[in-house]
Amino acid sequence: MRGKRKCIYTSTKENNDKKQPMKETSESASWFAMRVFMNKVWVCRDLFNIYNNVLEGLNPMTDQFPNDMQGDVMEYYAPFYYDSYTNAKGHQVDVKKPLIPSLFFMRSSARQAECLERNLQGRAHLYRRNTGCRPPVAIPLKQMQMFMMVTSGDQEGIEYFEDGAFDWQKGERVRVIDGRFKGLEGEIKRIRGDHRLVVTVEGVCAVATTYIPRCFLEKLD
Repeated sequence: MRGKRKCIYTSTKENNDKKQPMKETSESASWFAMRVFMNKVWVCRDLFNIYNNVLEGLNPMTDQFPNDMQGDVMEYYAPFYYDSYTNAKGHQVDVKKPLIPSLFFMRSSARQAECLERNLQGRAHLYRRNTGCRPPVAIPLKQMQMFMMVTSGDQEGIEYFEDGAFDWQKGERVRVIDGRFKGLEGEIKRIRGDHRLVVTVEGVCAVATTYIPRCFLEKLD
């Protein structure tokens, strides 16, 4: 028997306050997304933390530290949740799982992101606009803020879609002015007959919120 999913925000700092706004601290730092294969988000997270601990001065690793990873301290975002269920003995069990098994986000320089990709040895690939040697797609900060606002809270009624899952028409742009998603901006789109507020990370994924009353929405120009 399964219970309600409890989402937890997971980033470079496990106890980071997800309500604090992100700031542009370096011109060379951007958000990038990786497509993770075989649902092994934790592999990306663990290797990321090994390298980031060196940059933070928490690990004396020297000989094996890649030159291309040199630079500012990085940040990652990978929302997890606890899936609660009751086992055959009647005991409640909480299992930590990635909310989006195929995605890992990191804020770093493009050089650091590509270095991590290489050292993951095919377990994940950065999103690029085209195949080949083109640089990875930098996610606009506002898109990432909106995405994190939706994915770091209660997941009841939230749906995720890979890029290209639907041939959506451009929808009405709105801002939420009250309730749980106050401040969120996105587009109203029809999904399986229902009108939903959709937040898109262009070229990567989209997330649709649960129902939001029309009186909570403000149309944007």
